[in-house]
Amino acid sequence: MKNKELEIKFALRDPKQGHVVFSDPWIRALTAPDSERSLPMRAVYYDDPGRHLAAHRIGYRVRREGEEYISTLKWSAEKETAGFSRRLEYNLPAKGEDPDLTAFLPLLRKEPFPEAGQLGYALQSCGNLRPLFISDCRRQLAEIRFRESRIELSCDTGELQAGDRQETVCELECELKEGREEDLKAFGEELQKRFGLSPLNDSKLKRGLKLAQK
Repeated sequence: MKNKELEIKFALRDPKQGHVVFSDPWIRALTAPDSERSLPMRAVYYDDPGRHLAAHRIGYRVRREGEEYISTLKWSAEKETAGFSRRLEYNLPAKGEDPDLTAFLPLLRKEPFPEAGQLGYALQSCGNLRPLFISDCRRQLAEIRFRESRIELSCDTGELQAGDRQETVCELECELKEGREEDLKAFGEELQKRFGLSPLNDSKLKRGLKLAQK
């Protein structure tokens, strides 16, 4: 479990651009030994019929990562700018895709910040959850050692699915795993400059919600 997520997201023109980034000599020199891998990721995003969670800026999903299921709760009071986002994030192991918001309540009760109580109340007052959309992607990832920090660099390619509607996913993410926020931003700026990347402010959750409303 972790309770803080800092990441920068970029849009890719196509999967080949992601391959160019991962095979670049500069990236290769920063990549930690034996950290590269590729795995399928299928995530089901949930909310109640009234979009109660979305109204409180809460995202909830259950994702299969390879052979494991992870239940994830995210909350943010800030809007994404220049592809950068800062969120609270909680991850718990799950037995399958069935949702269970109550599992997060003990974690929130231990949090010292005042918004934790409001967040817990929002979970308890949520109605019956139903699937909103699915993210079905393959993720290529590697651990980057940059300055004083560890950063996970990942490329997601696949699609979002809401009923009979689909939207392509092709994006690059840099997530701070350990270290300094300024290192993450400096690495993101260098990535953008070297590869001509465009910041992506809309998360999969935002895009999936829009897709489900069409």
